[in-house]
Amino acid sequence: MKNPFVFSHIVTDDAFCKRDDLDILKTYMNNSINVVLFSKRRYGKSSLIKEIFKNHIDKEEYLCIYFDIFDISCSNDFAYSFYKAVAGSFKTDMQTILKTLKELFSKASFSATVTSNGEIEFKPSFTTLNFEDMMEDIFANLSSYLARHNQKAIIAIDEFQQIATIKEENLEAILRKYIQNLDNISFVYSGSKRHLLTQMFTLNKQPFYNQAIPLELKSIPKDDFYDFVSHKFQASNKTISKEAFEKIYDEVDGESYLVQNIAYHIWQEYDDVTLDLIENTIKHIISMSDSIFRTLFDSFSNTQKTALKTIARHNGQSLLSKEVLAQNNISKSSLSSALKVLYDKEIIDKREDIYYINDKLFELWLK
Repeated sequence: MKNPFVFSHIVTDDAFCKRDDLDILKTYMNNSINVVLFSKRRYGKSSLIKEIFKNHIDKEEYLCIYFDIFDISCSNDFAYSFYKAVAGSFKTDMQTILKTLKELFSKASFSATVTSNGEIEFKPSFTTLNFEDMMEDIFANLSSYLARHNQKAIIAIDEFQQIATIKEENLEAILRKYIQNLDNISFVYSGSKRHLLTQMFTLNKQPFYNQAIPLELKSIPKDDFYDFVSHKFQASNKTISKEAFEKIYDEVDGESYLVQNIAYHIWQEYDDVTLDLIENTIKHIISMSDSIFRTLFDSFSNTQKTALKTIARHNGQSLLSKEVLAQNNISKSSLSSALKVLYDKEIIDKREDIYYINDKLFELWLK
């Protein structure tokens, strides 16, 4: 029997654990309200968007466009991803889509190939390298297409904060110029770098100031997640007690990726789950990333290493207290400086003066 738990890629359908946030985001999407969706890493933002697009949006009314810009390094990378995502949102046959794209856009031409898993992949080629011209080409022509077909579009841009790292031109200002005048296209701006996204949408000097409603994706409630996991075990004639599941959930602070990761390994190896088995499984998962974490840890200065260990040991609380400083043999000024560097590098984050390491598995390794 195939393992019912999926953690290595975006999930939808039966592999997706339904959450209250789904109804909230779906309502915003259906009412064409722009949303900035943020959370800690690996809490399921991308899966949530894909699940709504696939199973909770009327495809006759909406064109659903999704693309991830995590790895962009220039404005043309953004344009390439955007054109490609628009092409991939059409659901007819390949030749019909190529004809539509040829009629639709003047600044890009498209080729198509069939991948090894049978999916059609479209690749754009630019007829101009002017970013603003390409954005006008996309937004103006897409909006006209939607009007002709009595449709609207929802565009989800994952890891949206990456546009702030492109310095060759002001991507934010150019995008704002076109986005603010659209009445048949709405946006979901998603990302895991909370403080960058917050600055982009809440500082009044920023182009995207007040352009979207903030929605924070929190961990799936413990009882809801237990119902999901226990149902998967029961369907396989296996069992997991609520006490055992709570051990998993509490250990990883309800992080969706790690809950599914641990559940996958436990389901694969055992029919009846005990607390000792959970502890051993978590240690095993941590050990699989040991060499990666050692390399990462070695990249930090000694003071930064101490700061990371201090966060892990004290759960990010009261770090600048005399007691904590003495226990970790570090001065207040040195720890404060190290925390700022780690925060700026997005290695750590904080909420209400409580620090946490963005990669929960790395934090567990540090402990």
